[in-house]
Amino acid sequence: MPNQEDIVQSLHALYGALNTPELVDQQLLINFISVIIRFVENAGMGYAFSKAFMDKAIRVYRQAGFSPIELYQEKAGLLRLNELESAEREQALLEAKRYAESSEDAEMLLRVLLSCAVYYTEVSQYRKALQACQESEQLIQSHHQLQKYQPRLLTFFGMNYTPLFKYRQAKNCLLQAKALLDADRRDEGIRLLSQYLIQVLSTPFKMLKRTPHTVMGAGTLNATLTTCICPLHQLPASSNNAISGNKRLHTVPNSAGTRRCATLPNWEPR
Repeated sequence: MPNQEDIVQSLHALYGALNTPELVDQQLLINFISVIIRFVENAGMGYAFSKAFMDKAIRVYRQAGFSPIELYQEKAGLLRLNELESAEREQALLEAKRYAESSEDAEMLLRVLLSCAVYYTEVSQYRKALQACQESEQLIQSHHQLQKYQPRLLTFFGMNYTPLFKYRQAKNCLLQAKALLDADRRDEGIRLLSQYLIQVLSTPFKMLKRTPHTVMGAGTLNATLTTCICPLHQLPASSNNAISGNKRLHTVPNSAGTRRCATLPNWEPR
């Protein structure tokens, strides 16, 4: 459990980072702020200090020309610890949305819209939540790579249709979300099974390619090879791994045991 001293030290480190923003990776700073927010949430202290540093971080990054989108989202998360519904929390999300719209990053904008939907759902502003969901739906329809967010979006639709007594629409959305999640699980299971079957079925084909004689070594198919003892490939030690006439010296496992040679051309006379 973090104590007040931990939070103070973290905030001092954050203050130093903000003095030289050009030397600090933006994502690293955002992750660091996330840790501080968890400290505040777990310890129940340091909210005022964290909020002040959050505001400074946003100000510094805006002045430096960096995107403050994720910082605004983190600020909204911090404000939630103090008050579930507040104009300042809503404004932070709207500022994140404004910057996301100008960034031309569709996925970032979608994440911000979903954060807005979460906020409006939490504060029982269901129509505004549905409006954010509808904007998200249009974005997903325009960008195929965002389809992975569809189950979550449908869940938000269902959650906000229910308190507006639109039960049939809510039920349809939730059933669609469940069907998509079930399909994703099936697809993942089929993918893993296919990989396993390919590995299993390819093993006999690899063994069939091997020449019909044995060499010293471990029974593992991919063991490191050293010296061949089969009559077909025996050559003087100085010509290791060389081809001479219809013979070739190749390498085999060090450890005790025998197995078939690795794949080689057919050296036997025809």
